[in-house]
Amino acid sequence: MVSKEELRKLDKEELVDLVYDLSIKVDALTRMVEALQEEIKRLKTPKNSGNSSLPPAQDLFRYKNQSLREKSDKKSGGQAYSLASFGLRMGFLCDLPMCMTVGWAALLFIFY
Repeated sequence: MVSKEELRKLDKEELVDLVYDLSIKVDALTRMVEALQEEIKRLKTPKNSGNSSLPPAQDLFRYKNQSLREKSDKKSGGQAYSLASFGLRMGFLCDLPMCMTVGWAALLFIFY
C-alpha cells in the first residue's frame, strides 16, 4: 500500500501509470467476482421441504407425479353390488357372522 506522502512525491506521468494499472486490476477482479457469483447461483440448490424446514405447502417447484399409468375413464371404488357395499349400507349386516351375511346378501340382491 502506498501512503499519501509517497503519492504526492510522484509526478503526473507516474500517477497516470499507477491509476491505469489499478484500473486494469479492478476490471480483472470485477470479472472474477461476476464469474464466482454465477458459479454460486449454478451450484446453489433452491430450498424446498426436503432440504430445509419449509413446509411442503411452500415448495416453489412441486414434484409432479411420474407414474406411467394412464388415466382411466372408470369410476374409482369397489364393485357396486358387492357384499361389502350391502354391509356398509345396511349397518346390521356388519355384525352378523359370515355364513348368515352371504344369505342375507343374496336376498338383498334380489330385492335391491
